[in-house]
Amino acid sequence: MRDVPSERQRGGDPGLDGWLAHTREYGEYGRMKTTIDIQDHLLAGAKRHAKKTGRPLRAVVEDGLRMVLDASRTPTRAYRLPDLSTGDPCGEDPLEAYSWQDLSEVVYGRPARQMSVVLPLR
Repeated sequence: MRDVPSERQRGGDPGLDGWLAHTREYGEYGRMKTTIDIQDHLLAGAKRHAKKTGRPLRAVVEDGLRMVLDASRTPTRAYRLPDLSTGDPCGEDPLEAYSWQDLSEVVYGRPARQMSVVLPLR
């Protein structure tokens, strides 16, 4: 990282040159410094892996985060309700002979008139 103040820090507009310099140094999406608490054995393992592969620790940690985030994006199979249909699907509707009041009484165990809905006045 350079200690030279950026155009923006000097009070000017960085323009295209500033954007290109920032992109060269930090990549297209930029970077953010942060501090994380990590278990000692995980950090030691990550450092060993970084040294073995010749990559910076930052890159190893970023790869691990990408793997976890990508795995959470993989779509899971949608749950399908089992088909518990009974009777002939092309046959007569067995409920057609009943009125709404009759069905309400069977389903809810009370006459439909007791289930009236009162809408609030506006």
